Amino acid sequence: MRKLWMTAFFFAIFIVTGGGLAVAQKGGKPTGGDNGPPAHDPVARNSPTVNLGTLGDPEKMRREIEQAQKDALVDRQHRILKDADRLLKLTAELKAGVEATTTEQYSAADLRKLDDIERVAHDLKKRALK
Repeated sequence: MRKLWMTAFFFAIFIVTGGGLAVAQKGGKPTGGDNGPPAHDPVARNSPTVNLGTLGDPEKMRREIEQAQKDALVDRQHRILKDADRLLKLTAELKAGVEATTTEQYSAADLRKLDDIERVAHDLKKRALK
């Protein structure tokens, strides 16, 4: 139990200190040329739609697409940081609960926090590597 707690704690520290942001920023660059990103690009699929009034001006359309991609990347990074903060909070609460016990048996609340830590860490890892 303590080994699992330590793993979760160090993973939270790694993410909060920016270790996961380098991975998150790696895939966030626009990949297309002047025609925009390709259709199979996940950043383009998740980007907001572009104003149809700019179809006559390719330069303005390209700038709007780039801005939409930047906004999507910032939103993704914000969600990663929010999850990392939640993970750090949960690990701190679990640490306090484990240190407060004198036996090797843990309360149901501590076990629920451990499950939450595992779930948040899994989601965070999946989101950071996307």
